[in-house]
Amino acid sequence: RLNPGLMPRMLPILNGLAGSPLALDVLSEHLQRQPPWRTSMLVQVARNAEDAGAIAPLFDRLRKAPGGLAPPELAAWLDRLAKDGQWGPAYLTWASQLSPERQRSLGNVFNGGFEWEPGVGGFDWRFGRVSLRVAFEDQRVRFRHVSQLLALAPGRYRLQGRARPDQLR
Repeated sequence: RLNPGLMPRMLPILNGLAGSPLALDVLSEHLQRQPPWRTSMLVQVARNAEDAGAIAPLFDRLRKAPGGLAPPELAAWLDRLAKDGQWGPAYLTWASQLSPERQRSLGNVFNGGFEWEPGVGGFDWRFGRVSLRVAFEDQRVRFRHVSQLLALAPGRYRLQGRARPDQLR
């Protein structure tokens, strides 16, 4: 906390601790106290640990603790699981964090009509760093700034959508 520049040198140590069964109790207990560097550390560990399976017990324990994982922490963990091709655990972890009301609306596309404010990461809408005020002005524009991960069983699918553009010219 006093010297944030040390984080790159500390990261291998933190990754080792996060993946150590011997350190799990002490580390998770300390992280549950919400130290100011917690989110930064967990995001870095999720992104950089060599083995996601080794750090899974830490993330699982923190997720189930009072207060759970903060949205950026959960997003980093879900992105790591997805990066490693662990779609089932990623989807189940994400869905378990939703409120009961949102869990009842789970389907192939989540929050398809933007009924709720999109969450951070997971299988909800994702927005690139761009304003959603889009003006095509009679030109073709590559627009790939809004996306959503889908967890679908193998098969053929057809995706349809509707839009309500405001002030379309």
